[in-house]
Amino acid sequence: MALPTKKTTKRRPLRWVALIFLTLLLIFGANRALNWLGDLPVVTLKEVSIKGTINHVSSDALRAVAKQTATGNFFTADMKSVQASFENLKWVRSASIRRVWPDRLEVTLEEHEPLARWGTDALVNVHGEVFHADYKGDLPRFVGPAGSEREVTQAYREFREMLKEADLEPKEVLLSPRRAWQVKLASGMVLDLGRVETHQRLERFVAVTKVAPDLRERKGRADLRYPNGFALKLTGPAPSK
Repeated sequence: MALPTKKTTKRRPLRWVALIFLTLLLIFGANRALNWLGDLPVVTLKEVSIKGTINHVSSDALRAVAKQTATGNFFTADMKSVQASFENLKWVRSASIRRVWPDRLEVTLEEHEPLARWGTDALVNVHGEVFHADYKGDLPRFVGPAGSEREVTQAYREFREMLKEADLEPKEVLLSPRRAWQVKLASGMVLDLGRVETHQRLERFVAVTKVAPDLRERKGRADLRYPNGFALKLTGPAPSK
């Protein structure tokens, strides 16, 4: 193995100094080049275009954010800031931004698609995510502990599919702090499913409505937490024939 001579050893620090100097020179030159490009009129940012299916965000709100973010130029526009500005709009779930040469930003928006109301003052989208916005349409209602939004959404989909067999529709799905499930039907019937075997219990109720179809239109409460049956308390008059 050859050992470095004194002359070679002395050259190594000089090489590092030269490399550092060259790197700084390149960085300085790149910054000057960017500043020069930024000052060119041809790259002044002139337009922010919007793509995506927009049903709930108003045109005025989009124009206001576009005007606010259309600053700087093609190279210096802060993409993260532009993205955050659009995602702060109530109905916007996500925004992706790209530069389009020579003077445009293209924004692609994805809106929240509402699935249900969450509690009294929020909405749940089809991904099981809670968001806050104004909506006047008819939606089912979910209630559950904080952080259970996706779980309640998934349970709603499963309960809804099972109840279709009896032409029943869930209008409320509630998960208690003790993890007990309750479903309120559009007819006004409340189903207590408990914490375990919820699907088997709901299947039992659906099977009974097939032989006693009048139950589908009755209001009341069905406690399905029994091992081999359920307790039923009906309220209101029976449906007229």
